Amino acid sequence: MTSHSQTFQVTAVRSPASLTGEEKDQDRVRWSEPMATAAVCDGVSSSPFGAEAAELAAGFAPALFQKRGDPQAAIQTLADLLVVRRRERQRGPLPQPDHGSAAMQDLLREAAEAAMERSFQTTLVAAALAVSGVRLEVRVVSVGDSAFFAFSADGELLSTSLPDSGLTTPPAADGAICFGPGQIAVVKVLGPATENPALAEQAGIDVAKAGNWLICLPLDASRRNDAPTCGQQKGFLIKRGEPVLVPRYLAEPLDGREAAPYRCIPFSRTIRCPNCDQRTVSLHQKADVTAVLPDHIYTGRWCHFRESLPRNAHVVLATDGFYSAFGTPTELWQWLNHNTEALADDAGRQTPMSQLHQRLASQSGDDDASFVWVRATEPSASPEKEEPHAR
Repeated sequence: MTSHSQTFQVTAVRSPASLTGEEKDQDRVRWSEPMATAAVCDGVSSSPFGAEAAELAAGFAPALFQKRGDPQAAIQTLADLLVVRRRERQRGPLPQPDHGSAAMQDLLREAAEAAMERSFQTTLVAAALAVSGVRLEVRVVSVGDSAFFAFSADGELLSTSLPDSGLTTPPAADGAICFGPGQIAVVKVLGPATENPALAEQAGIDVAKAGNWLICLPLDASRRNDAPTCGQQKGFLIKRGEPVLVPRYLAEPLDGREAAPYRCIPFSRTIRCPNCDQRTVSLHQKADVTAVLPDHIYTGRWCHFRESLPRNAHVVLATDGFYSAFGTPTELWQWLNHNTEALADDAGRQTPMSQLHQRLASQSGDDDASFVWVRATEPSASPEKEEPHAR
């Protein structure tokens, strides 16, 4: 499905595994146009009624963002609802084995009861989007290995919910600024990155695109009143006196004057720290235990964060069956753009999705592969010129 509105163009694809001899069909995708909310859920294959859990979670997703602040109460409600469904099913009739010895029937009955203890499990990634001037503001809730990706208009990975090697939990330290999710930093703009190509290159920025970045000196950081109180996204530890590179679209003048030296910037994974390790994202790194709804909500294994992106950024929500078909985020981006027209309708997408399933089957085994791809439509003609996005 591809839909168009005045604000967003959306491609949503749900493609069950079909090379395993039977259709899994555990994924669910959803785009709510009135709420500008996307969701992708992957029902756990080993969990009875996993597909029903994914259906319920995807439908509930817009409610996660109804309040401006922390969605903890909403995600808890969703978890409670799934537990209620589980308990209702447990009290209903279970399959009664009618073959084998009495002892074998008892074992099968016990196995069915044990399976019901982990019924109605699903992963979830959901995002609420809003265009604000030259920015695309995104709020993300993630549980498990279904993932959020944000790309610039030319395919650079700006942000993801997957773990990477560059962001670390900042410890307390003298003479350092801890800058993390939910915080606003006050910085002094030292100049465009074009004035220091060596610093831009050290931060991993293409020198040809350095004009889209500002060299800034962090002065202080404070938490917003509506900052999330639960989540796993990590932040930076910045030494005082050391500059960072900030995309132009992210830097707001304190007094509204573009030439003003002091700006407020929200925390974003797009910010580059020249002395931090370069970030690498693996699409194949698996946790020992995948977090799932509803069970891991009660132990805090879910993530909520905000991201400020350039207006022309592309947001992709995907199950692990989709993104694990690719070696890198860049390959994922290239595949989407190469198949843009084919993915626009049910008939056209059959070929690229079939090829993707064959690729999965040759790697680690076929799987459901589903995603929602959202990009803001071009703004109407305006006398004001948009600032170029960071690259």
